[in-house]
Amino acid sequence: MKINRYLLGMVSFIAFSSYLQAATLDYRHEYADRTRINKDRIAIIEKLPNG
Repeated sequence: MKINRYLLGMVSFIAFSSYLQAATLDYRHEYADRTRINKDRIAIIEKLPNG
């Protein structure tokens, strides 16, 4: 049973590795001095096959 889970995990990783390389996770933390507010921004940037 362990081998089946391991093989399934490896096959899934190989199948989705090209998709994972085409995406970028952009995380930014900002602090506004005037309002004293912390802000976090997260953006997922994906490269499409047609460029």
